[in-house]
Amino acid sequence: MAGIRPLTMSAISAVIAAWAYFGMPHAPIVVALAVLGIVAQFPHHIWRLLKSPRLSLFASGSPAGTFIVPRAILAFAGYLVAQSSTLEVLWLIGFYFVLGAELTIRALADRVVPVARNLPGYRLRDSLVLDPAWAYLISSLALLLWPLRDSFPWLHAGTTVMLAVAGLLTVFLIADASRLILRRRATSTQLQAALNAYEPRFLLHWQAPKGTSYQVSMWLPYLEQTGHPYFILLRSPENFDEIARLTNRPILLRESLSTLDDVMVPSLHAALYVNTATVNNHMVRYREVTHIQLNHGDSDKAPSYNPSFRAFDRNFVAGQAAIDRFAANGISTTSDFFEIVGRPQVASVQLPVSPISAVSQPTVLYAPTWQGFYQDTDYSSLEFAEAIVQTLLFEGYRVIFRPHPYSRKNQKHRPLIERVNAILAADPRDHVYGRAATEAEIFDLFNESDLLIADLSSVVSDYLASTKPIVLVRRETSEDVSRTLGSACYELDVASGTLDKTAFAGLLSTIRADDPLSGRRTDVSAYYLSDVPAEGHAQLFVDTLDKYLS
Repeated sequence: MAGIRPLTMSAISAVIAAWAYFGMPHAPIVVALAVLGIVAQFPHHIWRLLKSPRLSLFASGSPAGTFIVPRAILAFAGYLVAQSSTLEVLWLIGFYFVLGAELTIRALADRVVPVARNLPGYRLRDSLVLDPAWAYLISSLALLLWPLRDSFPWLHAGTTVMLAVAGLLTVFLIADASRLILRRRATSTQLQAALNAYEPRFLLHWQAPKGTSYQVSMWLPYLEQTGHPYFILLRSPENFDEIARLTNRPILLRESLSTLDDVMVPSLHAALYVNTATVNNHMVRYREVTHIQLNHGDSDKAPSYNPSFRAFDRNFVAGQAAIDRFAANGISTTSDFFEIVGRPQVASVQLPVSPISAVSQPTVLYAPTWQGFYQDTDYSSLEFAEAIVQTLLFEGYRVIFRPHPYSRKNQKHRPLIERVNAILAADPRDHVYGRAATEAEIFDLFNESDLLIADLSSVVSDYLASTKPIVLVRRETSEDVSRTLGSACYELDVASGTLDKTAFAGLLSTIRADDPLSGRRTDVSAYYLSDVPAEGHAQLFVDTLDKYLS
């Protein structure tokens, strides 16, 4: 759509320009409506500008620099529909200057990115004083009114004033952005001085697509429990604001490999990671610190035993299952590579008050995973979600539908999610879905449910801590699921490409009747999550990490 909409608007504008040139009636009104249509594409920007106490949005979130060709054509069309004069030619030239300057603003503003926040001793401003959207809105409003100037003479002066204001804004924004960029390049000394004074003991290095901050947030409470000063090192501007909302700890942004030297102060002992992003390779080259992979979940998925883990000095894992998984898949490691630290996040997971057979209306947490980056890591059952949920409703279950956050970014899976949400919305029972489910803590949903239905993912491993029944959806006949995990989960096999609702209903009846795998889950939980009591996982993690921070 980003490419199609401007092209469509350009074609419409060209037709309007020709219409105006040949003196068609009502052309000024049509031109005005067309411009209004462009402005109307961005009502949310007007709202954000009005409600935001700091007008400091990135240009990437601003309409500035968009629809350049349509607005240029419409301005010329507006010139044609009235008597041409020297003043109107000057107005048109001025408008084209403002229009072209928007591209400069956008290019510069995209480079105005934060350097550091919450770092004691570092005080440089890291955002524009005004949002570039203002230049867009004022110049577009002038363009909207300009074709009507012959009908309303006062618009001659009014549109000229608006255009002058837009011009001054563009000059100011270009100057402000240029100043910030040049100043940022001279901040290396101040940044290093502030970091040296702060004396961080470790850093958390992170880069991931926007909307993935859960990878970081799940570890923050336990990093705080170490009692050591640390900072979060980001590599992409799009991650900055979402991480800044999570913590008061210093946050630094270093986009290029060459700028990482600035943050490697002598007090650092370790660098932590919560995923296997490619840019992690930029950091692991610093051998003066210990590089520790925490990851953001443990499962039998192929990414959990990726050979790239060997780039790190240590791999903190939940239990023995993770260690055996590497060996079972031929990934050799050094004898001191793994540290079993439990899974601190499961400390809040509650054991059931009574078995599922004693619950009159059980609640099912259905948490399908996402499709992965590659075909061989696609474990998602979302194509069967509608049939799964319909069966659950028919069998009398209350449903919590929590798809993986990445799934909504997939054009194939987004409508599947919406269909399931619609089914649950139409049912009179108190189901949880949509934002209510996605914004809730996953471990709170564990406690609210009596049964889990999920694909192969860390959700399954974590749910073992609850000792409640688990139905594992098997899309493929692959051997990714270990025999140990398989022995603790009921299997819903959809490898044939269809869901047998009758067999699924029978499986649910078996679970509710006597739950024959109840005892087995306790043993497998210790294998995947360590045999340390849940309340001791956090301390085990803190104590283990502390060994590498002194």
